[in-house]
Amino acid sequence: MTESPLFNFDNNQVGVTDPSEDPEISCETKCLFAFVEESDLQTFLEPYHPMQVGVFSCITKEFPILKVEAYGQTLTVMQAPLGAPAATQILDYLIGHGVQQIISMGSCGVLTNHAEGDFLLPIEALRDEGTSYHYLPASETIKLNAQMEQAIETTLQSAHQTVTQVKTWTTDGYFRETQQLVEQYRASGYQTVEMECAALAACAQFRQVDFGQFFFTADSLAHTDAYDKRDWGRSARQGALNLGLKALLALPVKAK
Repeated sequence: MTESPLFNFDNNQVGVTDPSEDPEISCETKCLFAFVEESDLQTFLEPYHPMQVGVFSCITKEFPILKVEAYGQTLTVMQAPLGAPAATQILDYLIGHGVQQIISMGSCGVLTNHAEGDFLLPIEALRDEGTSYHYLPASETIKLNAQMEQAIETTLQSAHQTVTQVKTWTTDGYFRETQQLVEQYRASGYQTVEMECAALAACAQFRQVDFGQFFFTADSLAHTDAYDKRDWGRSARQGALNLGLKALLALPVKAK
């Protein structure tokens, strides 16, 4: 059997294509990378009067790069697209234009009995996607940045939120979350499933920047014979955005 190309890792930081290709765009060191609908982000940012400083085109959609002033700090804010390849492409681009501290938040599916809208903190991600293997050598899992996760946990606890640390299953195959796989990974200690965490963490580690993420719970796969979409965590989105911003503001500022 031929070895998978995913194991053919090249640690050269420089690619033929360049994530810092647009020198006219300058991002702030702190970034909120939000997996929410555009309308959710617009509602949240309205009091901060965001300014567009650039745009990233994903061919089918343009993603504005926003700058906001909040409580004496200037931050970059951007909507994150679904799926590891697109999300990581944008994250790498943001890093190439000055971002050094990233907090990401978005929804996840649950493999165990968590209520909708709960906040969960991933500390390790299963690399069941392809993107992370272009940023780090092959391994089963990746551990998230412990200091960033602690900073997020402190913020959530300060807001009197119950926080549960979890291992998460990052997959490329939304419609391939089969009963067998769900039960297998649940038995291995995985409580959540999503499509980006492992790849984003790998990109940040490769580029030597600080990345942390937290989830709000959406659909439930806890009972594989009775899948429950619920309401995709809509009621938790504004709170999650606010907590992500607070966690970002609490981080020590890094010089550009």
